[in-house]
Amino acid sequence: MSHSLIYTQRVHSATDKTLVDSRGVYTHHGRMKRTHDTDIRAIGQRLIQTRAALGMSQADFARFLDFSTAALSNYETGLRRPNLDQAFVIVRRTGVTLDWIYFGDRSGLPLRLAEKIPNEADEFAERTG
Repeated sequence: MSHSLIYTQRVHSATDKTLVDSRGVYTHHGRMKRTHDTDIRAIGQRLIQTRAALGMSQADFARFLDFSTAALSNYETGLRRPNLDQAFVIVRRTGVTLDWIYFGDRSGLPLRLAEKIPNEADEFAERTG
């Protein structure tokens, strides 16, 4: 491989060692595989929910955050994950928490947003009747 990887975390499995690079990509025996696709998509969905709760279009939200529309689109569609600096911008400008962005923890959401963002437990209850 021509590009270098920056390893940020070691993950130990029962049988061997695997390394995770800064993009959340497992590397093992020279092969690479995306591992956090679901998490990245979930982060994107939470950004979409936050934007909708604020009543903004994608272009307006990108301008509000001082991000390019393309970058925000990549975050919302799960192609890329916002790095910590970008997440702090989102936190400062919207009032949401890092726990909301990265883990979906609603407990720190401002009330004005929490009332507008669907709760997964409520949605599940509605689906299952």
